[in-house]
Amino acid sequence: MTRPFLAVLPALLILTGCGLCGKVASTTESQRETIKIVEHATFVPVITEVSIPELVMQRTTRDTSSFIENPYAESRARINPDGSLYHDLKTKPQTIRDTQDVKIVYRDTSTVKEREVEKEVVNEVERKLNGWQKFRLNGFWVLLGLLGIAYRKVIFAIVQKIIALIA
Repeated sequence: MTRPFLAVLPALLILTGCGLCGKVASTTESQRETIKIVEHATFVPVITEVSIPELVMQRTTRDTSSFIENPYAESRARINPDGSLYHDLKTKPQTIRDTQDVKIVYRDTSTVKEREVEKEVVNEVERKLNGWQKFRLNGFWVLLGLLGIAYRKVIFAIVQKIIALIA
């Protein structure tokens, strides 16, 4: 009756052995997305055309000559002594341009994704063994000794065979 019990006892002790204290770890993971907008403006001079409005000027006079002037031209007219009409039109030398500064805005957008992983490992907490755990740890050596005594004939026979093979 004791032999089957002694054969089953080591299996029971192995199945109910002490477990190690595990490490507790926590991991937090976060993502940040940053959008960066760079904006710069430049002023570009743009030459625009100016349309000259139609100007109509008339003059009636009893004199033999006439003179009309506006901001863009001047005109002279006269009656010659032979009865012919002389008329000239002179435009004033000028450049009619209008320069305006036009604001051009450039926008550059860039997206930066940052991933932060924060790992926190809590060290193993050492704790004292309770009575049952101490008994099982010390009981292993006692059980090993009892098994050695119970199976001494088998162990000696195996050892003698090994010695015989070596010698």
